[in-house]
Amino acid sequence: TQRERLLDVKKQLEGIVRKKLSSAVDQRDHPVILSDWDEIEDGV
Repeated sequence: TQRERLLDVKKQLEGIVRKKLSSAVDQRDHPVILSDWDEIEDGV
């Protein structure tokens, strides 16, 4: 159903957001992680 598809998309987006947030936190200790952000953006 369409609702199930929307829930799948929502889950994917939440996973991406969570990755970004953890990257942002790690970045304070490891500035190199900034380069991973672009890869995540491209994957969207």
